[in-house]
Amino acid sequence: MAPPGSPSIRVPSRLRLNWNRWTHGSGTLRPWQWRRCWQRRLIAGERQLPLIVLLVGLAITAGFSEQKLRMNQQLHERIEAALMGDVAEAIAMKLQKAVNTINGVAGLFNASSLVSRREFSAYYNTLNHGGANLAGLQGIGFSAYVPAHRRQAMTALLQAEGYQDFTIHPTGNRAFTSTIIYLEPSDLRHQRTFGYDMYSEGPKRAAMDLAATNGVPIMSGKVRLIEELQFGTQTGTLIYAPVYRDNQIILPQQPQHYEARLLGWVYMPIEIKALVEESLNNVHNPDLNGSAVLVYDGSRIGRDTLMFDNQRLHGTNRLSHPQYQTIEVAGRNWLIGIQLSRALIGRNGTNTALFLQALAGCLASAVAAISTRMLVQNHLATRSALDMAEKANNELALATVVFESSSQGIVITNEHGVLISTNQSFGLITGYAASEVLGRTMNLLKSGRHEPHFYSALWRDVIERGSWQGEIWNRLRNGEIRRHELSITTVRNKNLQTTNYVGMLQDVNIRHHAQEMIRHKALHDQLTGLPNRELLLQAADQALAEAELHPDRHVGILFLDLNGFKPINDIYGHAVGDQVLRLVAQRLRGAIRTNELLSRLGGDEFVVLVPNAASISDLYNYAGKLLQVVIASREDVMQPIDLGVSIGIALSPDHGIIADQLLTAADYAMYRAKRSTLNRIKIANEAERQRDGFGRIDWAVAGLGTGHAAGRSEQA
Repeated sequence: MAPPGSPSIRVPSRLRLNWNRWTHGSGTLRPWQWRRCWQRRLIAGERQLPLIVLLVGLAITAGFSEQKLRMNQQLHERIEAALMGDVAEAIAMKLQKAVNTINGVAGLFNASSLVSRREFSAYYNTLNHGGANLAGLQGIGFSAYVPAHRRQAMTALLQAEGYQDFTIHPTGNRAFTSTIIYLEPSDLRHQRTFGYDMYSEGPKRAAMDLAATNGVPIMSGKVRLIEELQFGTQTGTLIYAPVYRDNQIILPQQPQHYEARLLGWVYMPIEIKALVEESLNNVHNPDLNGSAVLVYDGSRIGRDTLMFDNQRLHGTNRLSHPQYQTIEVAGRNWLIGIQLSRALIGRNGTNTALFLQALAGCLASAVAAISTRMLVQNHLATRSALDMAEKANNELALATVVFESSSQGIVITNEHGVLISTNQSFGLITGYAASEVLGRTMNLLKSGRHEPHFYSALWRDVIERGSWQGEIWNRLRNGEIRRHELSITTVRNKNLQTTNYVGMLQDVNIRHHAQEMIRHKALHDQLTGLPNRELLLQAADQALAEAELHPDRHVGILFLDLNGFKPINDIYGHAVGDQVLRLVAQRLRGAIRTNELLSRLGGDEFVVLVPNAASISDLYNYAGKLLQVVIASREDVMQPIDLGVSIGIALSPDHGIIADQLLTAADYAMYRAKRSTLNRIKIANEAERQRDGFGRIDWAVAGLGTGHAAGRSEQA
């Protein structure tokens, strides 16, 4: 009912029906009825506002997702191309490194008329640099070209050198063979290929002929490595480089011309799995994690050409969208395949992040719609203020949780360095409760191991640069001194004035201990615990450097090789052999002086480094004492054994001024002592070494043309 005195408004008949649903009247609206109508329409519009917000939010999410999808597709292509480039480059560089190595070894043979087995081994060790330089490559060898009428001479030559079981295999009537006579490293895995005729195999023969007639390194196709057969079938390839007689420039055109011009092939067996894995280790691309890498021989994809598949995807439906690139090295093509990890962006642009973003957009739209309805139903200003207050509280609570739950010890000081706050991890690391350190400075952790200038430099960096990070020794509450990693950051206000310092502390003692353990294992023999060859050479170099400063000081080397050790292994087994080696090492360790170093080079060879040797006669007497110590150790073995020792002696500077020279001289002296039946102790003699032609053989005796040397007999 209208209020008393309200004027009447006449509504046209064409509008009357429309307004009736709002006014429920007969067509006459009062002013207060107009206001009510518009209020109802506004309320209806406000009720539709959450739906409008939801639809707008979903439209924005759909548009953003579509744009993000296209960007992800482009990003996938860029990531895939970058990873493909990195992987292909790493594998190509590794193969090229192998080719360069082969060229270097071929150059060694072409440049020298005589290359001894010892020189070949030394050259390989120099190339290898302790295993790091040739990582992923199986080794280096030399296969001699041997015509049929010279096979018996070659066999007799190698047997006379001490390889009594040497034969050229496989047998058969062939115009010539390519017989493996040098191979490094000369471990059990490679010894089985000694004397093998690689020219008897088709894929290898094709590569050898191509290398010989072109004068460049050539890589073979996919083969099974002879070195790996007894350790499981391994896919591999070989790189061949020809070695010509007298380094002739004229290349042989056909195999029938080899005898007049070809001396043999330098080759490198490569296990594909090891090479590719080592190459991938050099790829510093985080997108490689979880991604598939496939390698095929040639340009055809198939199981018979597959050489490497780190995810085992070939032939399965998981190999859905690979990309391929061809590389060419040493006359051979390899096809490299890449398929990105499922954790990365897919080829169609979809990934988990996009799904989560779309879901977040939908949820945000829904939340916005709900929030809009709440804002409509409540006062907008009040709701906004409450939301802001809640957000601030959440951030404060989150900061408090992060501060207290951090695994690193966190301390906050004022501008004078006085502690005003610490977290729980600080107490766990140092042993100090918060109540014990608040109001004090960090000086309570001083260990006494650092000089005053260390702390001066620390605070100078903090003040001038605004931060410092490094390792520091701290004393804990219980008195223990431990190594910590400390970072200090300066906090400044808007006027760039220092208000606080924030320090973060982490205990790194365990990590350093693990690193020291790894270093110890790398420099010591695992069986006896004695220093290995690398540590021996380091100590010898240091002793020789000190001897240069004192002319009256000499460095001595005693090279010991056990006699009769092989029968112990053959009769009683390797367990007893290992027991004998540990016993001899223990006895020798107890017999040497405190400033001397006892090392095991491997097998039954030991070396004693005497950094301050008086004379060669004193070393000779000392060697006699060690000889008796080794002989006496037989009494501690339960089984009856016949154990002796041959000792070679070398003294600086008479027999060498560097570690390798002294060790080689003592080794050869031990070799002469081992051949002698009367005196098991020999002093290095360079004249006898040159006279004997140590480590060399004359290939001319066998009628093989230009001579190459072989190492001393292992059976001597």
